[in-house]
Amino acid sequence: MSCDVVLIGVEQGARETLVQLISDLPTHFTASVIVVEHTAHTCNGLDPLHRALTVHSRLPVWDVVDKDPIIMGRVYLPPPDYHLLVEPGSFSLSTDAPVDGMRPSIDSLLDSAADAYGDRAVVVVLGRPSDATKTALERFVASGANVVCDRAEVANMFESRIGVQSLPVGDMIQFLLRKVLPAEETNCG
Repeated sequence: MSCDVVLIGVEQGARETLVQLISDLPTHFTASVIVVEHTAHTCNGLDPLHRALTVHSRLPVWDVVDKDPIIMGRVYLPPPDYHLLVEPGSFSLSTDAPVDGMRPSIDSLLDSAADAYGDRAVVVVLGRPSDATKTALERFVASGANVVCDRAEVANMFESRIGVQSLPVGDMIQFLLRKVLPAEETNCG
């Protein structure tokens, strides 16, 4: 089954891994890539993550505006100090209370996306997830969605269930290409 969205949750300290992953996605990558980095809600000013991804991504990088449609082949980021939620085909921004001191929160994105996309999403977790993120991941695992992570202990917490894998970044790229692109287009070159 192909996926419509790739949801990437970036825990603190995993930004370099994210930049490497995004920079390796080809221009013909057709899924929407929705990124949330756990950030303390007191952050303000120009987002350094947006700058880093814009410089390194082959795909256009967009700051989400409330009710924007989700368009394939783009990398989306929430504005600072907003939770990013997804509905079928569009985004919603929220100023709900921070989750574990974080806004945006990976958990908020995953909770909304589980309802909107279920097994049509691939979830990528970079870094060590919080307990709340682990709970949100559980919903995706139960729906049959694929979850990939860069740490073996994250995959191990799901007791090697089908659809949960720990992969190095290079293998994550190949995995995402297989899930998103037709077989004849999965070559990164």
